[in-house]
Amino acid sequence: MAYERHALRTFDWAPWVVPDLLQPYEYAHAVLAPYVDRPDVIDEEILARQVRRIDRDHRHRHTVLLGEAAVASKIASPENMGAQPHRIVDATQLHRADIRVVPEEACPTGTIEPFMIHETADGIFAVIMRHYHTTIYSSDSETVDRYWSTFESLRQAAVGYALAGSP
Repeated sequence: MAYERHALRTFDWAPWVVPDLLQPYEYAHAVLAPYVDRPDVIDEEILARQVRRIDRDHRHRHTVLLGEAAVASKIASPENMGAQPHRIVDATQLHRADIRVVPEEACPTGTIEPFMIHETADGIFAVIMRHYHTTIYSSDSETVDRYWSTFESLRQAAVGYALAGSP
């Protein structure tokens, strides 16, 4: 969490699930429910995420690359998914986020696991890999360089995000 709190720039690859920043309540609830047995714990986690968003440095910029599978995911019921596309569009304004979609043919599902790269004001980079019940942090320069190269390749293949039916 320290990297996230002190980051001025975040680069996020989310191949299957829309990241926390872009999840409306219903979507977040559907994502967390299989892993948490009490609804109040889910609500606490969603509130903690909202607090982290609000507490973020006003200079923070976020680049999110969504896998096509994340955008097409039907993780919640259709009535609960209704807010998801608008939340993604709103985040570009509210959270100074650049959001793009990586087409399936550019990165087939399952080939590159999700990861984040955080950059602090001091130019310190760290890669964060979340896997179900654990989070791995690495600031090793060789590891960061590899993940940065992967992110740049994905970014080159990405297209802008637009709501269905919008110009």
